[in-house]
Amino acid sequence: MGDAVDLISTATDRAVRYVPLPVVEFVAELVTQGWSSGDAEGFGDVLTTLPRGMDDHVSDGVRRALGRPPRDFTEFVRDAARAGSWDG
Repeated sequence: MGDAVDLISTATDRAVRYVPLPVVEFVAELVTQGWSSGDAEGFGDVLTTLPRGMDDHVSDGVRRALGRPPRDFTEFVRDAARAGSWDG
């Protein structure tokens, strides 16, 4: 996550930082933002797979869903910044 935020910060020329939270705190924050407890807990469970390396494999999901090869995240960030996707 930190690497992704660094790429976004560089591409947008904005100070962006990643602040890791324990899953319990993250879920509580989602609930304060209007998420249901069940949805927030489900999303929190999904995110716990990342630091455990459970999503380190490359799958064909993008190709199957979109009918095209996946793009590199760096390329996506660059294109999104050029398009103004993160303009406030």
